[in-house]
Amino acid sequence: MKPEICTTLTLDNYLKYGDRKVPGRISLFVNSPNAETYFVPIDTEHIVLAKYLVAKSYARILSDLVPVHIDTKMDGGEPCITGIITGASGMEIGYGVRHSLDELQRAHGRGKELVMMAHLYHTEPLNENVIRRYMIKKVA
Repeated sequence: MKPEICTTLTLDNYLKYGDRKVPGRISLFVNSPNAETYFVPIDTEHIVLAKYLVAKSYARILSDLVPVHIDTKMDGGEPCITGIITGASGMEIGYGVRHSLDELQRAHGRGKELVMMAHLYHTEPLNENVIRRYMIKKVA
């Protein structure tokens, strides 16, 4: 498995990575220290790709990898980006991986940047959601 870096969202990307678990969804990982962004293949769980990225030194630790989902719908035969969801995947839910607010915001910003640069059109306004349920809890 060689991870594919996402530098832009295109129809080819959509055809290869779209419809991951949810119709129209493209799942990504943003490596929070450097904003490098990887596609999550349709048939691969987040935790499997995350462990691979850490084992091969693409990322330092699991919590550096923040999930970002780009949601689309078909409009006139073309995919239209409708939303961005950041911070939740099976990795956070099942393995207790947590992210800082700063990591979540930077990953979400990277998702928005990809949408704005996309070779797919998007709706205005986008449906945006940063899932804070899996944030690192501050100790008082």
